[in-house]
Amino acid sequence: MDLALQTIIFAVGAGIFCQLISEKVKIPSIFFLLIAGVLLGPMYAGLVRPETIRGGLPIVIEIGVAIILFEGGLSLRFNQIQAVTRPIQKLLTVGALITFIGVFLSCRWIVGLSWNYCFMIGALMVVTGPTVIGPIIKRLPLRRDLATIMNWESLLLDPIGVILVVLIADFIMAEDANLFLTFVQFFKIILVGAVVGAAFGGILYLFLRFVVDVSRETVNLFVLAGALLSFECAEMVANNSGLLAVVCTGVFLANVRFPRQHRKTILEFKGTLASLWIAFIFVLLAARLDVHRVFGWGNAGWMFLGVLIFVIRPLDVFVSTWKSAITFKEKIFLSWVAPRGIIAASAASFFAITFEEKGFINASALENLSYLVIATTVALQGLTAGIFAWMLGLLEVKKSGTLIVGAHSLARHVARALKKQNVDVRLVDTDYFNVEAAIQEGHEAFCGDALDQSFLEELQLKQMGNFVALTPNNKVNILACQLAQKIIPSKSVYQLLPQQAKSGVALAQKIGGVTILPLLPYLDVVNIGLEDGTFEFVERTIPKGTIYRGAIVVSDSEFWPLLQIHKNNTVSWIPQDHHFQSETVVLGVRHARSSIA
Repeated sequence: MDLALQTIIFAVGAGIFCQLISEKVKIPSIFFLLIAGVLLGPMYAGLVRPETIRGGLPIVIEIGVAIILFEGGLSLRFNQIQAVTRPIQKLLTVGALITFIGVFLSCRWIVGLSWNYCFMIGALMVVTGPTVIGPIIKRLPLRRDLATIMNWESLLLDPIGVILVVLIADFIMAEDANLFLTFVQFFKIILVGAVVGAAFGGILYLFLRFVVDVSRETVNLFVLAGALLSFECAEMVANNSGLLAVVCTGVFLANVRFPRQHRKTILEFKGTLASLWIAFIFVLLAARLDVHRVFGWGNAGWMFLGVLIFVIRPLDVFVSTWKSAITFKEKIFLSWVAPRGIIAASAASFFAITFEEKGFINASALENLSYLVIATTVALQGLTAGIFAWMLGLLEVKKSGTLIVGAHSLARHVARALKKQNVDVRLVDTDYFNVEAAIQEGHEAFCGDALDQSFLEELQLKQMGNFVALTPNNKVNILACQLAQKIIPSKSVYQLLPQQAKSGVALAQKIGGVTILPLLPYLDVVNIGLEDGTFEFVERTIPKGTIYRGAIVVSDSEFWPLLQIHKNNTVSWIPQDHHFQSETVVLGVRHARSSIA
């Protein structure tokens, strides 16, 4: 068999198998990919031989990294970072600078590499690994702001770090290097990447927004082509700006609205494609390694690792999050969990190959030291993140967030009340105008179909913990609750039973959610009333012994209890037939103009 074909087939097959194992045991896939690559490489089995495709390996790496970063950009939504914008900005600027300076000085003084390689290692270590951070975030029920910081930092530092590495490499290899021109080139790359990425994002948006009568396969291929074209067009204008361009294209698409079916298709396809490339590339790169040389740095290598993990990274985090809302324990966790991943590995291998071809002495040191950091941080931090989060008390054992189906006026009033109690709330509605109104009020709202289980999973319903179907359509409420019950316990699934749905009462009680707001007037009437003052969302005291089967007369007006605020500031939903054992302060809907004689 042709050795190049053999290499590709075994690399792909082993990579996919490692992804399967990773998903089953809940350990970052890069851990298994590294082991598989070494075992299948020339040192042992000899089934994967990267040198057989050496001429094409840099191209494979570039295309793969572009796809991985584009897929990551699709997950970056601006409405996620309102509370943590400043810490993220600091981590991407001040934090990156601290890491760069700290690493290259440590590399020089402790390991003793040449200044050129020390600058390269410093830039490579700026990045953290989204391919490792992503699975950690999905696996652990971390506080949302903490998970958001980890996700944005890992995804945005990748292109920044790679651009920095490229500029330093160009400076090292140039015969007439000029520091000023290098800085000018850096800002040119940033500008071109952002502009070209946004332009292609706009083109793809127009296609997805207005061209709806096309197959899923065509949509996927068109978006993939657009992402790759944004990469190449940016490269044609400013060399090395392509990676930033694909990230910007992905971020643009993540923050505009187009038909839900297209978004779902794109995310699924790009996720699959990125996973395939990650598996293939990392097995290929790991097969190049000489394990004895990677772990053969002696005391100097381990001392360098210790300084990186226990000094440089904590300094980066604590300076970047100074005077922010991030707690001390969360800073400790951020300091600990910063594994390097596929982007650092790809860049290290790419430039090790490039430097070797240019005749640089000891170019493999660049790759070997980088992989020492990657292997150690993935194994140490990736495997212990859960234990560390548990020890620090950062795991949300009780899931108190709420996903509300509906973004109409009543839903927005409920969301406002929940947010005052620091409850994480997300609204979903098929009505674009309701969603826009919710966003304008500062809520996190999404335009989509709650009858799509993958959509509910994408909104992290499992991490939210509570589900409330608050639409005027009883069938929609029942079906949405059935889907939610496949993800979270049925006792945490609630639904409005519209007054007009008399024929569906038995069905709703049998297979729907826990009924709330019994016998509430037509929802459209209530929503209009909340706008004109006919109805109010207010706090009232319910007398002891009251049984909740419909409107309760409080202060000569009809009142429908919905939320109870407990002494410890936790919130619970009040179901139909609830028996108030004591006098209770609740929030609910009041018919402001009703008068009971």
